[in-house]
Amino acid sequence: MRRVLVSLVFLSIVSAIPLWAQSESATVSGRVSDSSGAAIRQADVVLTNADTNVEERTTTNDVGLYVFTGVRPGRYRIVAGATGFKTLIKEALTLHVQDELSENFLLSVGSVSETVSVSADAAPINTTDASVSTVIDSKFVENMPLNGRSIQSLILLTPGITVVPGAFATTQGEFSVNGQRTETNYYTVDGVSANTGVYNVYQMQGTPQETQLGTTQTLVGVDALQEFRISTSTYSSEYGRSPGAQISLQTRSGANQWHGSAFDYFRNDDLDSNNWFNDQADLPKTAERQNDFGGTMGGPVRIPGVYNGKDKTFFFFSYEGLRLINPHPALTVKVPDALLRTASPAAILPLVDQFPIANGADLNDGTALFTASYSSPSSLNSYGIRIDHTFSPKLSIFGRFADTPSSTVSRGGDFVGLDTNTGSVKSLTIGATSVFSPRITNEFRFNYTQNNGANNDVEDTFGGAIPLTFAKVMPGITPPKYSEFSSFFSFLGSGGGIQTFLNIGVVPSNQWNITDNLSSTFGSHTLKYGFDYRHQTGTVGSSQLTNDFFLLQPR
Repeated sequence: MRRVLVSLVFLSIVSAIPLWAQSESATVSGRVSDSSGAAIRQADVVLTNADTNVEERTTTNDVGLYVFTGVRPGRYRIVAGATGFKTLIKEALTLHVQDELSENFLLSVGSVSETVSVSADAAPINTTDASVSTVIDSKFVENMPLNGRSIQSLILLTPGITVVPGAFATTQGEFSVNGQRTETNYYTVDGVSANTGVYNVYQMQGTPQETQLGTTQTLVGVDALQEFRISTSTYSSEYGRSPGAQISLQTRSGANQWHGSAFDYFRNDDLDSNNWFNDQADLPKTAERQNDFGGTMGGPVRIPGVYNGKDKTFFFFSYEGLRLINPHPALTVKVPDALLRTASPAAILPLVDQFPIANGADLNDGTALFTASYSSPSSLNSYGIRIDHTFSPKLSIFGRFADTPSSTVSRGGDFVGLDTNTGSVKSLTIGATSVFSPRITNEFRFNYTQNNGANNDVEDTFGGAIPLTFAKVMPGITPPKYSEFSSFFSFLGSGGGIQTFLNIGVVPSNQWNITDNLSSTFGSHTLKYGFDYRHQTGTVGSSQLTNDFFLLQPR
């Protein structure tokens, strides 16, 4: 009876422990045996990164098993040796995000100074469960023509994913996995959460941060991406925060060799003819410009005469800038006609004058047609730097900072005013991998992410309009911070209607994310423990003041 009570207490404690936090790292395990198949105890196994020459060491246990956990994805060489046996070297072992591979060694009798070098298994055994997943590495990304240099197109390569358009004009649209809601997909970058919501005044939900252009440079730029894995079904319970796709992204780090790149993609309307809609409306060609440029640099940290980081300290820096002027073909809308402008009372005239002056046919109902085309500018800057340092085979750390400010400018459907959306996503991630013993490994991650976004409507003189100001509508009242006007004109039955909105919108949000993963090996079993703590705060400031004015149609 006493044993039963102890068991119940133990199960209650275990049930209260959070799920093991999702990790981007890989695991390598295997068995070292002699030619007869007997296990070799205390055999030395060394895992070496081919790019950085950083080593990890362990020994086999009583049943001849070894395990490396918390291994960064990359190219490796693995060596096994024991007293009285030849040393066996396996080259060209490639580890991807969240791989759990098995690589066994069969040692021959001989001197430990004798070595046998072979290639690692072409198709090593993956000891993970039967999850459905797809790995996209940097080489694949480099050879893919990505419009906008965003990873959305790559995500669609995974089975079970369907594109779902946005429900509103202000939403970018997402994707559904096996029929799940679009908000149930979970993103991590370097092992920490990237589901920090959408930062505009219209929505805030459980989706990854995006730029104001709807691209994913806020997660990681294409050139700073090492690889990522998308798991869509039957994945382990450690990924149980959300039922949709689990998308784990790993950023690039430097190596012993210096590597750099530079690029510039451009479009220009000087190479194009006018579009059909502008030709039909007898309007000139609207401007179209796109310059997507940037570069990367990575290698060992070296300070001449002071420090040489070869085999120890590495950095990787990336930058991408986008300058976009997007053309909008000819569009025709209704605006107040000349008679309505002259007949409006003085108190109403500022509301009428804020609309463009008609340049088309008079509809004889208080309205006339206005046709125009325009171009709207957008921009983004994506910076990222990562530093990795190895103190010893038992302790390594890294830190990464990224900042991605972006902005878009567009016009409303009635051409009144410019709608400006600005945003900036700053992220700091710090991680440490500690090997306490050949049987126990710990991974720690800390992240702080800050999203700042704002929406602002500013009226201008487009098409001969006269901007509406706060003082014209509510004289003597001090406008609140982050306030602006947006208006639209409609024709309702026998009268024209003008509605004026006062919007106040700014959306800052913050995330604190701490994860810790502990892996331990007992005999032929590997146990995982850990926690994932995430604290998010957000403020959506939005108030609305509506004034409706209905004007009788002038006769």
